Amino acid sequence: MEYEHVIVRGPAGKKRCCPFLAKDWIPGDRAGVYECPNCHDHALSCETDQEAIALARNGQLVAIKRPSYQALSELGEIFTGSPKVTSEESNAISSFPVINAKIDVLEDIKMCDRVCEECGFPIKSYHKTCRVCAEKNTDRRARIKEIERERRRIAKIRRKAVKLSNEQRLKEVLKPAWNITVQPACEELPRTASKFGGIPYLEKGEDWPVCHVCRKNMAFICQADVGDTETGRDLGVGFFTFFFCWDCDESDHDDGQTQNRVRFYAMASEEKLSDPPEVALSYDFISPHPERGLTLEKTLCAPDDEEMEDYAPELAEILSVEHPGDPYEAYRTLVDQVGAINEPHSHIGGYGWWIQGSESQRTSILFAQIHSSETDCPVFGDGGSVYLLVEPESLKVGLVFQCY
Repeated sequence: MEYEHVIVRGPAGKKRCCPFLAKDWIPGDRAGVYECPNCHDHALSCETDQEAIALARNGQLVAIKRPSYQALSELGEIFTGSPKVTSEESNAISSFPVINAKIDVLEDIKMCDRVCEECGFPIKSYHKTCRVCAEKNTDRRARIKEIERERRRIAKIRRKAVKLSNEQRLKEVLKPAWNITVQPACEELPRTASKFGGIPYLEKGEDWPVCHVCRKNMAFICQADVGDTETGRDLGVGFFTFFFCWDCDESDHDDGQTQNRVRFYAMASEEKLSDPPEVALSYDFISPHPERGLTLEKTLCAPDDEEMEDYAPELAEILSVEHPGDPYEAYRTLVDQVGAINEPHSHIGGYGWWIQGSESQRTSILFAQIHSSETDCPVFGDGGSVYLLVEPESLKVGLVFQCY
């Protein structure tokens, strides 16, 4: 068990103003003396409570030894061997609040007008009873049982961690995804091509999508052939187009779906192409970003760190034990090690990497995440992402918009 010294700065009215904390004080030349390396003040360590009380009454600084606050706070997490609390740890749990009560009295000893008959410690004038005795008589068994329960839980997690590596556990929940990359177009791309901007694929009889709120033509964002992706095959979709209304704020819509239009096709066919509608001839306005080619490259995608507990609960437990300071940073490092997507990124399928917190829905799957800083298309918010969530049965599309 680790211990520390607390420098009592009483009595009231004579508080020291030195910014150095007690942990910064160093042992002096004489035994039982601690010195501040900044102001060279001295504090004496006492063998008995009566010595400490006498020094405090004389306005001297007193060094009080107590169990380390840090060590006590980590008793449930940091231990070796049996989960059972040792006798030294039990004594530390019980003595810590008692010592703190004594420190509180010593710092304001001039506010004390009587002495406790049971423990001999002064009592502050505005206290009805002795706080030191109150802490001594408090039962700490519930706290000890709580620590032992937490230790048993951690011991169980440690046994799990031995059976399978963290990397293997992560690989069990990885999903295939397809990175979206863009290239400048040297010439106008075919209307059946995968691309951002330009004139979109429209079949005969299809109208240009119109916003249900402002009744204006939506902007064409992108389209892609997804027939070779697992996401496309699972949904029975070979090609899609995505339109978006820039004139209406997302909050203007009750269902969050009238701001965008996603159209699915079995495939893009030259024979089914309609003549370019009049609105498409002014696509510099309709699609205010330059036409660019779009390619898909297969990769792996891990759950967002905020969804780690939902999709990989055992891994989340293990990382919280192995890296109690920052399990999420440890998770992101692990994702990077297996070569999976580990940041907001434009991709088809896989998991969403969320900017403002997960909005995954159990009834739908992520069809695509389009991150504006990568696609070089008009910026969604302050360099944000658009998430297209699809219900597999109905192919109904919901749009989630998040930005930094």
